[in-house]
Amino acid sequence: MKLTYYLLLIATLLLTACNNDEDEEKEFIMTTPPIGETFEGSQTSITFESEDSVSIRILYPEERMKHPVGKSKYLFDNGKIQILNPHEPSFPLNEATETFVRSFEGRFTSNNRLEARFTIISEHRYCSMMGTGLWYRVKHPQ
Repeated sequence: MKLTYYLLLIATLLLTACNNDEDEEKEFIMTTPPIGETFEGSQTSITFESEDSVSIRILYPEERMKHPVGKSKYLFDNGKIQILNPHEPSFPLNEATETFVRSFEGRFTSNNRLEARFTIISEHRYCSMMGTGLWYRVKHPQ
């Protein structure tokens, strides 16, 4: 009798633990792009200008004024974002006159956080950044 009681108790605990895991695994899904918002990472910032365009800035303090702001189109689908390369694949990188995204694929993991794999190149290939990064929403004073 005690064995049956303990088996039922263990089964109940396991079922409860499994149900709690399912609740914790619910993924955040952003349904609309954050138009008008800026997200900053360690090297760049991305501002969502409209439903289909972003601007990209390089944030190195000594170089901030040197690099022209880049503009790109983007695709947004349920929190996933792909920023499109404004140039043809065969475009010579050293001919770019502004910062641009060569590749950028990511997703919003909360209203304030964007995770992505990216390659961003400045004008005339002066500097380039690539890898996996995090961008956080910036609150600008009004």
